[in-house]
Amino acid sequence: MKVNKDFILRDMGSKCVAVPIGKTYETFRGFIKMNESAKFICEALAVGKTEDEVVAEMTDRYGISMEHAATSYQKAVVKMMEAGMLEE
Repeated sequence: MKVNKDFILRDMGSKCVAVPIGKTYETFRGFIKMNESAKFICEALAVGKTEDEVVAEMTDRYGISMEHAATSYQKAVVKMMEAGMLEE
């Protein structure tokens, strides 16, 4: 899984958004609001971490169970893929 290079993350105060650039901007106008864990997942995938690595880091970072972290990871990845932010 890799992050589409036509999206960039920008912090806006206490929130984060993914903004389309390049060719993607022509078809996707707007931005995607991301919570802290979605931003963390996106940044981890951008540097090549695997699902198992990200889920394990989420359990430590957020103090949640592996099951909760895995579910949160899957939900975020599905939404990012639907938006075109992630590529296989």
